[in-house]
Amino acid sequence: MGREVVDFDSGWRFLCGDVPYPNTFWGLSKAGICTQGGSGEEFDDSDWEKIDLPHDFVHLGERDYSDEPPRRYADGTAMTNSALQHDPFRMWDTGDWIQNRGCYRYGIGWYRKRFRLEEADRDKRIFIEFDGVCRDSQVWCNGFSLGRHESGYTGFAYELTDFARFGGENLLAVRADSTLPEGWYYEGGGIYRHVRLLKLERICFVRHGVRIQASASPRIRIGYRLENRLEPGRKVRFHCTVFSPDGTFAGEGSLEFLPEYWREAGAELELTLNSCKFWSPAHPQLYTAVCEIESGGAVFDRVKVKFGLRSAVFDAQRGFLLNGEPLKIKGMCCHQDHAGVGTAVPDAVQEFRLLRLREMGCNAYRVAHHAPSPELADLCDRLGILLLPENRLLSSAPEQLGQLREMVCAFRNHPSVILWSLGNEETRVQFFPEGPRIVETLKHFVRQFDDRPVTAALFSNYLTSGPAALDRMLPTARALDVMGFNYCDQHWFFYRAANPEQPFLVTEESSLSPVRGCYRDDHEHGKLSWLGTEKPFDFARRWALVRDYSFIAGLFIWTGFDYRGEPTPLPRPAAASSFGVMDSCGFAKDSFYYYAAQWRPEPLLYAFPPWTHRVEPGIPVPVYAFTNCDEAELLINGRTVCHRKAVDGVVCFGEFPYEPGVLCVKGSGPGSKTVEFVSHTAGEPAALRLESAFRGANVELVNVFIVDNLGVVIPDAELPVIFELTEGVLLGTGNGRPDDTVRDDSPCRTTFAGCAQAIIRRPPGAPITVRSPGLPPARLG
Repeated sequence: MGREVVDFDSGWRFLCGDVPYPNTFWGLSKAGICTQGGSGEEFDDSDWEKIDLPHDFVHLGERDYSDEPPRRYADGTAMTNSALQHDPFRMWDTGDWIQNRGCYRYGIGWYRKRFRLEEADRDKRIFIEFDGVCRDSQVWCNGFSLGRHESGYTGFAYELTDFARFGGENLLAVRADSTLPEGWYYEGGGIYRHVRLLKLERICFVRHGVRIQASASPRIRIGYRLENRLEPGRKVRFHCTVFSPDGTFAGEGSLEFLPEYWREAGAELELTLNSCKFWSPAHPQLYTAVCEIESGGAVFDRVKVKFGLRSAVFDAQRGFLLNGEPLKIKGMCCHQDHAGVGTAVPDAVQEFRLLRLREMGCNAYRVAHHAPSPELADLCDRLGILLLPENRLLSSAPEQLGQLREMVCAFRNHPSVILWSLGNEETRVQFFPEGPRIVETLKHFVRQFDDRPVTAALFSNYLTSGPAALDRMLPTARALDVMGFNYCDQHWFFYRAANPEQPFLVTEESSLSPVRGCYRDDHEHGKLSWLGTEKPFDFARRWALVRDYSFIAGLFIWTGFDYRGEPTPLPRPAAASSFGVMDSCGFAKDSFYYYAAQWRPEPLLYAFPPWTHRVEPGIPVPVYAFTNCDEAELLINGRTVCHRKAVDGVVCFGEFPYEPGVLCVKGSGPGSKTVEFVSHTAGEPAALRLESAFRGANVELVNVFIVDNLGVVIPDAELPVIFELTEGVLLGTGNGRPDDTVRDDSPCRTTFAGCAQAIIRRPPGAPITVRSPGLPPARLG
């Protein structure tokens, strides 16, 4: 007896495009008649593609470079930025909408899966759980319509019990329609997260039916909800056993009660644990609660829930306090797509990305702009990364309330979650009377399910710098538990003066935004540099404000990684952003090392651009450095050139005549420890260097670098490479270039700024070989 969870990711059939809609003659007039078209059992799907999940059908489809129709406001005014000068509270112009969504052709995809349920399952309750389908999905089982789910970012489940065929074959059909956007960035399409089949007993926990309330104390409360569909008058016993992070017994408790037949019922149990090991980024200690429903001496259901003992408080004067101690939030905003795989990001790639952020000193992750996947939340718990989930739309309509409830109930047991964001840059709502009413409704709605505070990422950039201009936004902002500012540091202190008792968080702030490895603009070829821009290091001043003012809880930088869509200001065919501190493969940009120097405790120096310039010797070239040292010494070919003080972690050495050879920067770190950074002039391409960047349970990321005969990476090398596998599967390749139009699943990729990446599945020991014309092949066993 008990719960059985079946991985339902494999064995699907897929068609990109639409098929005749189910039973168009009868429409919705009768139940169970969707036996024709894509949901019908007799429909022939033998020529459909065989796929496994997760799956994003958009990133492997056609690119879209069609002309965009003009967009207008309701009054007929053209939707341009100039219109904002007359009414700054309109929605802003987002530029080329097709380009903002990644220049992909969105549309409809169908998925079908046949599966068998045994006769022994007849007395079970059968559910299908989806973690995310993008978007506007409809699901059928054996010709019966199960339901429709609009959002592509929240999980959902349907019960199949009444429609299932036991002792025979069943058909599950899913139609996903990504045509209309839910966001203004690349969203992908299809069943891009995991799917599970649940076989439960007739007495079982309901979905998200266990809630654990814990703080920085051994005293915990465990709330649960269950349903009895077995028989009336059946007594049940709820029992919970808790294990410490090291696996030892920490406590247990139980209670008995008589639930109503076919009604949800629940209660709450209090326990005092025999240990108290706090969860924190430095020590992410996780307890495990094993929760069981017993009746008549049998266990009917059992779930394991990870949780942490910790307190998380936002204070108007001291900022963010974790377990009673101030902790500055050093966060990154991240979209969910990765080079080569689109939004169907394997779990191993999720972990790789989080480890890269943690390597930089990042301790917090804002999900932009939606609910996280369960795997992402689990990883944040395990790796010690604070998590800010975000509601997709700031609305109190029933559909949006349902999405918000799903997000809160799904992730409320995670110690990494420190607050809930109700929405992002809702500029149409936040300036108008509807705003505070909606926020109040959502805030109290969340309180029904969880006691964490709420924030929202508000955007005041259209306002002037004076305090009076904030009046129009104040009602919405004041309704929040924690004020969330996106950018607009010119308004931070005006707002603070008007609201000194409200906790304050910078939910989004910019960094350098160049394309990786680019130090000269060439927009027509997808290259964007920060050199020559006005105040290129102003982001350092903003971090210094956050660091030095205790009332500011912290900030989230836009973004951790480049992502598809929003390629401003690059023209087509560029279709990916360059806002990240890393590119879409996870290769570091210069700004990665700025935050590493500021956010990590050890001394660090990083000089840039690389000492490989395509200019004649003697031409002046700039030299900069990021550091946590007070000052730095610059040496060129062994000669000291100058000493410079660091300002907010940035050293601007100036320009110097270029001499190929060796550039060295030295500095004294905390405790007078000397650190140095060396950059060698690269020669001609001589070899390929392979490295396994990360290997998970069944997915590996492999990086290739173009190097010279001394092993120096050539920072501007653009050479074709071919990834070859004798065993295994190539999931995708990438190079971080925003205007690369090669299909993601192609084994052929041109390196960009010296490197490229492949995402593969291969058996242990099976080799991957990379070839490039004129260079010896490289092999990784």
